[in-house]
Formats: sequence, C-alpha cells, structure tokens
Amino acid sequence: MSVAEILYEQYKVLPENIQKELKALINGKDESVSVSIKALKGAVKEVKKLKEGKTQGRPISELFMELENEN
Repeated sequence: MSVAEILYEQYKVLPENIQKELKALINGKDESVSVSIKALKGAVKEVKKLKEGKTQGRPISELFMELENEN
C-alpha cells in the first residue's frame, strides 16, 4: 500500500467536518501547512506496525486531545 493510499484510508475515517477542514487547508492558497518528513515517516511506520499486528492502536479521543494541546 502506498503512502497516498494510507493517507486516503485515514482521511475516509475522519468525521465529515474534519474532512472539510482538511480539504480547505489543502485547497487554500493563503494557508500553509508545515509537515516534518521525519514525523511523517514515523507515522507511516506506525501504520505498518498496526497493519502487521505488531502494535496496538490507541483511542481516537487521545489523538484529538493531543492535537488540541498542540495549538
């Protein structure tokens, strides 16, 4: 599975309002999003481990709390 396919699969499970926000960020000309390649690679490795059953996932509520705390 390619990185693009993984990202799309993750996108599909997001709530509709978050999908809209993400689309707005991607399509927005005034917005810029900074992505760490190191962090992205780490995330892809974690997804691969999840798919292989080598690690356990965490509740989505933890992710949302983490994202809220970043801002």
